Amino acid sequence: KSTGREGVFLYLSDHGDQIGRKQYFGKQTFYDYSAKIPLVISGSGIPQRKRVASPVSLMDIGPTLCGLTGSEPLPDADGVDLREIIKGEQPAERTVLSEFYDCDKDGIPLSGYMVRDKHYKLITYSGYEQEDILLDMRDDPMETVNLAPDHPDVTAKLKTAVPSDEYRKENTAAYCRHLKANGILDTWGKNNQWADLDVWHAPPCSYMEEQ
Repeated sequence: KSTGREGVFLYLSDHGDQIGRKQYFGKQTFYDYSAKIPLVISGSGIPQRKRVASPVSLMDIGPTLCGLTGSEPLPDADGVDLREIIKGEQPAERTVLSEFYDCDKDGIPLSGYMVRDKHYKLITYSGYEQEDILLDMRDDPMETVNLAPDHPDVTAKLKTAVPSDEYRKENTAAYCRHLKANGILDTWGKNNQWADLDVWHAPPCSYMEEQ
């Protein structure tokens, strides 16, 4: 049924919280309770009531909107145009990468990655590779069994999508500088009651500027 409006409309959300699942609280995991979000596309020329099981990424939104609207493609886009999937065509095999950057209590940079294809999910953290987690999302959707020790070949294949050590070090260091700047500005603002706190934001890190 037509809504009377022309255009393309997307519904999506921020990622979730573990809410105690697997004894974790917080948003800094790659289990589906935290990482998986809805992505609903509606509008002109979009099939109704169609569900797609293929893994997709938020990085796909830009290229897809450019394709649906006939706009010039984005330069050096990380995502892919999802129009073929939307139309019901069989998608090409692909992996989706998610990244996580933080610092520990001592300021040491940390990075984590999730690599997801149609069958498996790999979760790996820098410095903790011996604890890699490989999950069979087809037969074990509740993510209960770690297959990494028994399937090193699958783990190694998915790991080829993980960024290089140089890339990881650069981005985690930039993120830590960003957090440090936030802390400095927050402390300064609390000690200066006349300051407009909405104005004092940390400067973007070098990685954000490059993007």
